[in-house]
Amino acid sequence: MLANFFYKSIVTKNKKVVGLFLIVFSSFLFSQEASIIENITETEGLPSNYVFNANEDQNGVIWLGTDKGLATYQDGEWITLDVDNGMPGNYINKAISDKKNGLLIYLSERGLYYFDTNKRRITVKYPSLGNLILRDFKISNYNSNYILINGVNPKTNQEKFYAIDISNVKTLIPLHIEQNSIFLKGKNSKIKLADRDFLLQNDKIVLNRFTLEKIENTIFIKQNGKIIDTLSEKNGLGNNSINHILKTSKNDVIISTLGGGISIIRNNNPKITFNHKSINARQILTFQNKQYIFADGFLYVIQDDKILSKVFLRKDALTFHLDGDFLYLGSFAGLETYKMNGNQLQFINLFPFTAGVSKILKFNSQIIFTTYGGGFFVKNGNSVTKYQNKPFNN
Repeated sequence: MLANFFYKSIVTKNKKVVGLFLIVFSSFLFSQEASIIENITETEGLPSNYVFNANEDQNGVIWLGTDKGLATYQDGEWITLDVDNGMPGNYINKAISDKKNGLLIYLSERGLYYFDTNKRRITVKYPSLGNLILRDFKISNYNSNYILINGVNPKTNQEKFYAIDISNVKTLIPLHIEQNSIFLKGKNSKIKLADRDFLLQNDKIVLNRFTLEKIENTIFIKQNGKIIDTLSEKNGLGNNSINHILKTSKNDVIISTLGGGISIIRNNNPKITFNHKSINARQILTFQNKQYIFADGFLYVIQDDKILSKVFLRKDALTFHLDGDFLYLGSFAGLETYKMNGNQLQFINLFPFTAGVSKILKFNSQIIFTTYGGGFFVKNGNSVTKYQNKPFNN
């Protein structure tokens, strides 16, 4: 289904594409395993360029978790499911397919849910994980009937593990740790589901001659265990801030990025990439008779219809605020403070917050910033106070 979209998108967008060019890759893309990188963004109808994960369900349909809801391309159009049509939130932080009926999804500051892809709605809301921050979940490498869930208490750094039985997704099952192994215990049985570090291992995709390994926000290309290259914007990716990789049943590779939509390495295709030469302005501010435009990770300073400077901030930035010589930047890393010196930015500090900063303003001497689902914060000097209230969750 998604492959049909790529073909239709190229055909229908052909007349609208500003730039069309061939990219000759000097790396593994010359091999028969993968021959093209296609970048799908808001220009092609994607609801958001901030994509956290991609998953293939039991019907071969691809579902994308974004900051604007759960998205899929079916029957020639993009479908987005968000709070307006029944989702508990828009920020689909993590998701995984059980290959049977649907997706286990985690919404930042909202919790853990089961989404039935046939019914296209939430069917299970799991109990709160309390003070735990969900790190990740994966299908067990010892028993594929179980999805493993790992959470950590940020104050005590204590880990807890849970499992969901794919044949009965309504129950969240506590797991036990013994000698660095994770077990499911019954009355008269004990089943090993994983080694303790299983959920912390890097995501890997094995091709015939190469392995793609995601380490933090970078994809390394390995051959015989040695790094021979990386995947980046230099060789075709839409964005260097990589969040998730998926190998589909058709052996295509889908790369989710924060700011660049999705990039797809298709199996056995001609080496052609279509690029749209436009930028998407995320925010515009007027300050001291100058226009400050944030687009595609860059801050443009414009006066009298001339670009005075172009400064790179970060691809996953969401919003910014100017106050005198200081720039406050909100991203998926948190709230960053910079001092502006001409065209240069001097980093001052960072208040970490991974759910995403949506808006920033200054009132008297206090910095106030709202978040995606995490309430709002007031920063006064080095002190930060959190206020949790539903009207301020976005």
